[in-house]
Amino acid sequence: MTCKLKNQTEETARLQPFIRTCIDRFELPADWEMRINLAIEEAVVNVMQYAFDDREEHEICLEAERKDNVFTLTVSDGGRAFNPLEAPEADTTLNAEEREIGGLGIHLIRSLADEVTYRRESGRNVLSLHFVCKEMPHPKD
Repeated sequence: MTCKLKNQTEETARLQPFIRTCIDRFELPADWEMRINLAIEEAVVNVMQYAFDDREEHEICLEAERKDNVFTLTVSDGGRAFNPLEAPEADTTLNAEEREIGGLGIHLIRSLADEVTYRRESGRNVLSLHFVCKEMPHPKD
């Protein structure tokens, strides 16, 4: 299942209906919806804000799939190469005034998804968020 967005902030309004459809279609636990929405919105907004050096329109692709008990959401974009997994961990022990700007979004994504992977493929950033459920029923065919 796919969803294509433009790199415009108003496009984020399309994320929640897409995730709701994923929850239904892949028969995911209902209590995952908010968690997945937060993670994917953070990832997409980061791409919209930081991936492109110009103000031109660019496409951000979302792909959702389920294999057995793992639901994967992949965000891909043609922006400048950036591996968020190489970014330093945010120091959440510091208060807001002492903490360096940046890194909290990546921290949030890492804490919401069970696994996060990144690769650069054919000039595109490909960030995958994996959500695992040990007791998830198989979807109906």
